[in-house]
Amino acid sequence: LANGTQQPGGLLAGLEPALAAARDRGLPMEVQVIGDPGSPGREIVGATRAAIDGVVSVLPPHPVMLTVLATQQDVELYLTFERRPLGRLDVASLRRPLPESVGWRAVVDVDETGAGCLEIRWRNAA
Repeated sequence: LANGTQQPGGLLAGLEPALAAARDRGLPMEVQVIGDPGSPGREIVGATRAAIDGVVSVLPPHPVMLTVLATQQDVELYLTFERRPLGRLDVASLRRPLPESVGWRAVVDVDETGAGCLEIRWRNAA
């Protein structure tokens, strides 16, 4: 079910700058892809990349997990982490002026132990 390979220009290719920056900061990232998120377009990829950057930029070095679940109707992306952010989360990166028809939204939740999850969703045009 999990497929870590995507076509050139696909979602993971567009997210690679954020993933590389995370690795450079000591956040090895395991990536799981279930389904085909397709090529969601520059606006969605840019908003998603900014949200990921906003979270990983304040995490201490430790392994994190990126899971992408795609159905015919929706794409869900989960970035899970186990350690408390070192600084304030960039919540501005979670608000993007995308067309309402896209249904893009992002939320981050951190529990009392410091573990948390960035959740991003949008409608799948693939």
